[in-house]
Amino acid sequence: MLPKVSVIVLTYNGSDVISTCLDSVIGTNYPKNMLEIIVVDNKSTDNTVEVVKRFKDVRLIRLDKNYGFAEGNNRGAAAAKGEYVVFLSQDAKVTKTWLEELIKCIYGKPGIGAACSVSLYYDNKKRINSAGGFWSVLGVSGSIGDITYTPQNVPRYVFFPSGVSFIMRKDVFRKIGGLDTDYFLYVEDTDLGWRTWDAGYKVVVCPSSIMYHRKEMFGTRSPRYYFFNTKNRLLTIAKDAPLHIALPMLASSVAIHLIQASIFAVKGKPSHAVETLKGILWLFTHLGTVASKRHAWKYRSGKAVGMMYGLRDSLDIISKKTSKHFR
Repeated sequence: MLPKVSVIVLTYNGSDVISTCLDSVIGTNYPKNMLEIIVVDNKSTDNTVEVVKRFKDVRLIRLDKNYGFAEGNNRGAAAAKGEYVVFLSQDAKVTKTWLEELIKCIYGKPGIGAACSVSLYYDNKKRINSAGGFWSVLGVSGSIGDITYTPQNVPRYVFFPSGVSFIMRKDVFRKIGGLDTDYFLYVEDTDLGWRTWDAGYKVVVCPSSIMYHRKEMFGTRSPRYYFFNTKNRLLTIAKDAPLHIALPMLASSVAIHLIQASIFAVKGKPSHAVETLKGILWLFTHLGTVASKRHAWKYRSGKAVGMMYGLRDSLDIISKKTSKHFR
């Protein structure tokens, strides 16, 4: 018998996309009596709530303000009745077998803590948007994607699950502390993957669990993106890494972000440069927060380090990211 699963869809001003997402989840072949769908609305200012209310079998949780990705999803997980919780992006469209295939990758496998779907581009269903993500020894991370989809192109184990569609046992999610609410946007899934590995669980990709992600929703990377991205990458290293790795990794990551800020300035993007520098500064003005998080985390086994990309791969990634961000 299949287990009870709660699908959590966090939404903010998603009136244009949420119907497609919910229709596709409802249309899966997973037994309806074993499926719970929860929409958590982060105080949308459009008519998202009215759209969601049309779905009679969907639980709606309305928040009093926009709490961001981590806190919003945590609240959904706290309300979930399922043995397993799935976190799904509001701009996703899933296939009929998406959930059935996703549960196969984790159900009855106590060594697996998280499993993610393969996300394909909505407008190019033969190309991978994301199949989990990586982290490197230099503190550089990113999604595994932008390649043609075949099952052979999908890795088995990844450093972190793609945040657009992943599943966890609810007890494991609670054990590792859920998503860190100091991450308002970006890198939350990276941090979650790090802690999952260090707690003794594997993170896998399910090559047959397919969903589609709307490319047009990604938008242009605003200056504020670089604040959250920089701050959260450095915070992840500072609180999760073993001390002997944290110090050199922080040094290399800070150096990379300083170079990034310099390039932005030269390219005539002063706002991008300033937000990157603000992200670096955040770490050094919140050392007390970092120290308390390091002290509270009791599963720092170092197992996540074994999943990191090495120096050669790191340099190759930096080269590709440089051409992508500064072209």
